[in-house]
Amino acid sequence: NRIGDRRIGEPFQKRPDSDIDRGSGNGGGITIKARSLTVEDAGIFAGTRSTGNAGDVNLNVTDALSVLSGGQIQAKSDFAGDGGTIIASAGSILVEGENSVRIPSLIFAITQGSGKGGNVSLDTLGALRVSNRGAIVTDTFGSGDGGGITIKARSLTVEDALISANTRRTGNAGNVSLDVTEVLSVKSGGE
Repeated sequence: NRIGDRRIGEPFQKRPDSDIDRGSGNGGGITIKARSLTVEDAGIFAGTRSTGNAGDVNLNVTDALSVLSGGQIQAKSDFAGDGGTIIASAGSILVEGENSVRIPSLIFAITQGSGKGGNVSLDTLGALRVSNRGAIVTDTFGSGDGGGITIKARSLTVEDALISANTRRTGNAGNVSLDVTEVLSVKSGGE
């Protein structure tokens, strides 16, 4: 790798890059600045498992941000704390594929308790592509409201993949906002 590139590639089940709060305090945030960033079958997690609020994930990538082979960028609230927000700015963004045990590549913010879910905000002057079972998702499995998804891109392709703001319990789902200046393509089972 060139200087300034970052590659996170150890399986996230073993050793995630994470800051997950299990007490009443707030979780810390994660900020990464790089020329390129690849998250492959690994994870960047900010979360809370108690009353504290999760930290945010801020990614500032000059060239390509790639989430591959079951890689995950996640902000999560399990109980009363609010989930963190994921903010990523990159020259291009790719969310693609799944790993050997069929865990998809994901950028997602989720709440499973009474805390509010965080938002996902993705901004690229180039192409944003979600394909081959990759997904960008906000979700609520509890009474807390889910976060929204905001995407700004020159082009957006969703192919055999998903961009979705969901609710599965009593909390309200967030909104999905797309600002695509040139080509928007949804195909091959993309949603």
